[in-house]
Amino acid sequence: MTSEGFRLGLNYLPSDSFIFFWYRFRPAAIRRDFAWIKERGFRIVRIFLLWEAFQPESRKIETSSLRNLAAICEAAHEEGLKIIVTLFVGHLSGMNLLPPWLLEPKEGKQRFPIYSSFKIRSASILDFFKDKGLREAQRLLVREVANVLQGHPSVFAFDLGNEPSNILLPHEDHFRLWLEDMVEAAKSYDNVPLTLGLHQEDLLRRSAFHPRIVKEYTDFLSIHAYPFYLPSIEAPLDESFPLFLSELTKWLGESEKAVVMEELGAPSDPGIELVDGGFRLYKEEEVEWYLRDALTLLFRSGTETALIWCYSDYERPLWDTPPFDRNVHERFFGLRRFDGREKSYANLARELHIERTEALPRDWINIERDEYFEDPVSHMRRLFSRFKASKG
Repeated sequence: MTSEGFRLGLNYLPSDSFIFFWYRFRPAAIRRDFAWIKERGFRIVRIFLLWEAFQPESRKIETSSLRNLAAICEAAHEEGLKIIVTLFVGHLSGMNLLPPWLLEPKEGKQRFPIYSSFKIRSASILDFFKDKGLREAQRLLVREVANVLQGHPSVFAFDLGNEPSNILLPHEDHFRLWLEDMVEAAKSYDNVPLTLGLHQEDLLRRSAFHPRIVKEYTDFLSIHAYPFYLPSIEAPLDESFPLFLSELTKWLGESEKAVVMEELGAPSDPGIELVDGGFRLYKEEEVEWYLRDALTLLFRSGTETALIWCYSDYERPLWDTPPFDRNVHERFFGLRRFDGREKSYANLARELHIERTEALPRDWINIERDEYFEDPVSHMRRLFSRFKASKG
């Protein structure tokens, strides 16, 4: 497989506004960003719908946001880019972003801060998987988006959610009902491919977010890989980990389709003094080697689509706002620095020339699927060691 045989893309959020660009929509700036992305050889852009900007009330869809979404897809089409539209973005960059109609006031600490109506809230999250009325509200949003984008040539897929297990862990029966409802709503206007943005934690605990369950309702599986978040991974930038996680997801999902590596990347050190944010920042050359080697392994082994997290570092005025005031490392995952200069790996899409090899054997897997979730942390660690040994 040469560089023409795979699709390398980016997760896109504007550098000056994060996901809140829906409230300060600047189409000319987005077109410039898309032109930059296309010029550097990237072919797919994943975008994120801020739930509250599209659905401020359970029965109200914001028509201006729908128009802006259509404008983004048209801008992508003009540049020859494909779009993955992530529908329910209730979690992003270590923060839960939810409309107020999904919340009940409640004191107490949450695993992730809840941001709603332009501020951090103390609240509990209503079970939008279980509640029939809340599912119907979500069906409304899916139908409206599917209607607006029906047949649009830029749309590659709809992603039903970004790491939704970081918001709630539903009962399997309720999760299946939710999937059935969302798939029916999405397919009512167009046969657009569907996926769901799983992440590595979904393979580290038994929950409804099992790849096999998700595969039953979607057209392909997606996974997010960040080895430096896992203390059990000895090398925080282990280039073998994204391919391993992709193969593990495929095996657990009992899927013959290639898994989309929907997010991979690492935060680079901006070279200025910062308050310690709890996670290491890596030298730019370290991130470049990691991305180059990880993508080479993925594409050589049959992955067709991978997306780097993310387009750009965030500009200084955002650093004192959620989620970047707490999550310092989230500021610096981009291919462009916060001051607009390109990083050394900005042209990676044009530089990769890869020949596909034979499909990977699975002789490193020596347990049954049903055994894996009896002790997923230990099994992942052990299987990763066997996977690396099998590759020599």
